[in-house]
Amino acid sequence: MLRPHDTAEEVLRWAFSLEARIVPPAKRDPFRSSPCTDGALSFLERRAEAALIRAKVDRYSRAPQRDLLYAVYTVPVGQTLQQRKSQCCTVVADFLNADLHKPRWWMVHSVRTWCRCPTVHTREWWATHLGVSTRTLQRWQSVTHDRLDDLLVAANGGIEPFLMNGKRCPPWWTQQTS
Repeated sequence: MLRPHDTAEEVLRWAFSLEARIVPPAKRDPFRSSPCTDGALSFLERRAEAALIRAKVDRYSRAPQRDLLYAVYTVPVGQTLQQRKSQCCTVVADFLNADLHKPRWWMVHSVRTWCRCPTVHTREWWATHLGVSTRTLQRWQSVTHDRLDDLLVAANGGIEPFLMNGKRCPPWWTQQTS
């Protein structure tokens, strides 16, 4: 259940997790209002609220921040979501590489590791491929991950006022989400 003290991270994690769920077959008309008398939202209404949250991410965040939010919170359950997460990781890696100046595909690997995507190569393979020690790669990865942590905090902080909908909490904020 979402509460008014939830953070933007929790709201985004909830919204992107609903995107990955399969819609159960409805025994009744899914477009009719919920039969719940306590004001709880139906499954389809919760999915609609989650879609509105993702639309706010698209509308109110800039390209590298938006791609970072998608890379972090997307649950890669299908091929489409896996591809979107991979593409967003590549965009974020290119954005970071403009500042850190590391080998491009190493940066993509590092960002994918941070976003918990499957990786193709091990650190030992990269050390051999790039001609550096694993300790150097560990230091590069640590710097990259610290920078990604800072960017994620900034992205969550930038989108939070738009998720809060001004001073009032949106109606889904206090509704049941299971």
